[in-house]
Amino acid sequence: MICVHNVVAAGTVVGLSGKEGDIIRKTLLPALLYGLLVGLAAFVTTMVF
Repeated sequence: MICVHNVVAAGTVVGLSGKEGDIIRKTLLPALLYGLLVGLAAFVTTMVF
């Protein structure tokens, strides 16, 4: 989600070259929330089984 190579490639394709920092800032919160959700699911799964 926040891989620098993918951000640069996607930014170039859609004409946002040079705006990589803005793109990463906008995707940072969803990436952290997703990681938290997956970590919580793994924790609950290990406690149940």
